[in-house]
Amino acid sequence: MRKHLSRILIVAALTGGVALAQGTSPQSTSPSAGQQSTTSPTQAQPGTPGQTSTTPSASLSQAQSQIQDALSKQMPSSSVSVSINSKNQLELTGTASSQSDKQRAEDIARSAAPGQTIINKIKVSGSSSDSNKPK
Repeated sequence: MRKHLSRILIVAALTGGVALAQGTSPQSTSPSAGQQSTTSPTQAQPGTPGQTSTTPSASLSQAQSQIQDALSKQMPSSSVSVSINSKNQLELTGTASSQSDKQRAEDIARSAAPGQTIINKIKVSGSSSDSNKPK
């Protein structure tokens, strides 16, 4: 009796595991011509049923927010902002008081969003105007 019960439990567990795996995978049948699935596990945002979002855009927006938070905490007096450019790259803009502050902002951005492409377009204020002053 125990032998049969353990076999039944094993079969039930395997069947449940297979059913669970099939339930979380994309549809096994392809959509009809002209129909597209509106959500898939790799594109759907948790907590937003029915809305689609591509993973790169979501991760870029998240990275943008993380960088901005890190810059405001570690360089509160800076006027550096983060945006996403047309090439889906994170772009640092604004002004820094020195070349070292410019580099520090880039380093903060890279550590806050590892693996993302960071374009540093921060301008250093005061460095070029000092050399152009008349004597």
